[in-house]
This record gives sequence, C-alpha cells and structure tokens, in this order.
Amino acid sequence: MACDPNTLLDQAKCFNCNLSGDMFMAIEIVLLCKIRDGETSSCDPATLIAEATCIRCNIPPGALSAVKVALLCQIAGL
Repeated sequence: MACDPNTLLDQAKCFNCNLSGDMFMAIEIVLLCKIRDGETSSCDPATLIAEATCIRCNIPPGALSAVKVALLCQIAGL
C-alpha cells in the first residue's frame, strides 16, 4: 500500500468513526497476526474492523495487551 497522506487520512477518519476503546488494540492484534503469518492484504478499514470485532469478541478485554506482547515476541523470534 502506498503511503499516500490523503489516503491515510481518509482511512484514519474511517477508523476514528468506527472504533473506540479497546477496538484499537484489537486492530493492532489483527495487523500483528498478518505480519506474523506473512499475509499481504490491503489495509481495508471494513475488513480490519470485521476481523478486530471477531478478536474483541473472543479475547477478554483484560487479555488484549498480553496477546499483543505474545505476538510481538513471536514476530521477534523470542
């Protein structure tokens, strides 16, 4: 995805309208999973929000930070 400022601003506005609270953490987890698994998918807000909603429903709010740390460790090979 090209790092075009106008496109990024449009996406950020979309995310801001659709995400609140720990949904931002869930989005991070989705993206970290994609990095870990070597997936090359477009940064489509609708797709990411749907996937983050699934993550958010299945991981208790208090565990999101721990899941993020675990993924970062996996990616770093620790």
